[in-house]
Amino acid sequence: MAVNLLDFLQDQFTPHTVDELSDKLNETPEATRRAVEGVLPAVLGGLVSRTHESGGASAVLDVLKDGNYTNTPLDVSQVADSRDEMQAASASGSSLLDKIFGDNTDKVAGAIATHSGVKQPSALVLMGLVGSVLMNMLGRQFGEKGLSSDNLRTLLAGQTNLIRSAFPAGLVGLETLLGLDKLHTPTGGPDAAQGVTNATNTPVDPDIPKSPEIDRRRENGWQRWVLAALAALIVVLLVQKCREPQTSTEGYTNAEEKKPAGEYETAASGANPAQALNDNSNGPRVNVSLPGNRSISTPENSFSYNLARFVEGKPKDLSRVFALQDLKFESNTDKIIPDSRQELKDLKTILEAYPSMHVKVTGYTDSRGTDETNQKLSEARATAVKQALIESGIAADRIDTNAKGEKQPEATNATAEGRQENRRTELQVTKL
Repeated sequence: MAVNLLDFLQDQFTPHTVDELSDKLNETPEATRRAVEGVLPAVLGGLVSRTHESGGASAVLDVLKDGNYTNTPLDVSQVADSRDEMQAASASGSSLLDKIFGDNTDKVAGAIATHSGVKQPSALVLMGLVGSVLMNMLGRQFGEKGLSSDNLRTLLAGQTNLIRSAFPAGLVGLETLLGLDKLHTPTGGPDAAQGVTNATNTPVDPDIPKSPEIDRRRENGWQRWVLAALAALIVVLLVQKCREPQTSTEGYTNAEEKKPAGEYETAASGANPAQALNDNSNGPRVNVSLPGNRSISTPENSFSYNLARFVEGKPKDLSRVFALQDLKFESNTDKIIPDSRQELKDLKTILEAYPSMHVKVTGYTDSRGTDETNQKLSEARATAVKQALIESGIAADRIDTNAKGEKQPEATNATAEGRQENRRTELQVTKL
């Protein structure tokens, strides 16, 4: 699934980061927040328009081909607490802004400044920061995955309507200035953009294969319904016979309401924590290089991928928390099951690649069971993760544990889905 660029950038500007930036820019936090709300769709909208001009996508990629993206931040929080670093990062994104806006850069910044109440130089700094983060993200796609101009155009075409809808009411005039008012996501949503131009709805390049998923949606509709019905029947039969593994963040069990102690249900047998570090799990993966000639192979946006990218950027703000998405335990125990082996193995590799890195593992449960039982279970599971890492060779003093039990729920405990979200194990980097 293609990355949602707007969500990716919005996640960068946390309330804490906006407060830091407002302090360095000598602006109010509220004005800075409004400016950011305008900057994000403006920069992305300009990028959409530019890539749909003749030679525009190639011009954008030329900026990335220079390799300058390696000097740009992966996360805005890395530079938000230093005025000098903020200015340098913003300047590093100026080459991309020049390609996107050309002579309209000051006009866009002026409109954002008028709308938000920040000074125009502050708006330019924020635009540069967004440009630098985009350079880093797209540069990695170019360097590691061979992002082409057609790929870039297609990616943006699929998100055009989403980007247009993000413009604040006071900045809709920028859509006309940028030429974005003439562009739309192709009928059928983001997936339908694959293999077609936004403006003409004709193939971008006959040699670029369209998504197999798109082709399947266009063919043999009745067969899909029959297969779906058969799959549903099989699932019902399997659920009646066994209990499926439940992950710490997204598992499911048909017997959830019957479980005591409010925790994970799985049919897997227990595993020694150290054994959980010895094998690989399945799934499409990308290679992520780490210091010391190490690397991990992991799906994009997984726990391991996000943690590795976060640490690589050497951020000064270490408040970000990562959920161990595939960590599984036997029901109501602290026994890690074998399906968790790859995530823990990746974590071990990342810790080895950054020998000064310290982490904290925190366990949570839902509200079923007694407070005491849930507190003890969450503590035992956090300790089990620590023990698995120790037995794999990581020093004990680099890993702290914490237990919250049913405290600090992420969602309501009144529904199965909410309780599922509340049962989780999280990791936070405490030192780099």
